[in-house]
Amino acid sequence: MAKYIEIANTLCTSISNHEYKNNDPFPDQQALSKKFSTSRMTIQKALNILKTEGLIYSKQGSGTFVSSNADLIEQTDLEINQYISTTDLFGKTHKINSKIIKFTIRYPDKSEQNALRISKKDLIYDITRLRIV
Repeated sequence: MAKYIEIANTLCTSISNHEYKNNDPFPDQQALSKKFSTSRMTIQKALNILKTEGLIYSKQGSGTFVSSNADLIEQTDLEINQYISTTDLFGKTHKINSKIIKFTIRYPDKSEQNALRISKKDLIYDITRLRIV
């Protein structure tokens, strides 16, 4: 495993264990470089993973901080191929509302017909909704 991934995993565990609390400043790259005995470039790659996962964020001129919803992100860490509904995930502890952004009905194109094994006369419903937790 690449060193930056190991560092990202270690930092993720530290966030999960509340060593770094929500909205608190996160150590800078230089401090993390010393702590992990590695280059700033390796630390930068590790921090990019945490940013992509939404665990930390940067404010220009202010530094890097732990996201306010880092706990929630850690609790809902799912594999890319897993699916769990928003209601199943949050329904017992949060109020969930839906807002329809777009709703259209149309006929499928050739690739959709093949992929979904439907005829050109079957209707496709395109629904874009916002789930508010």
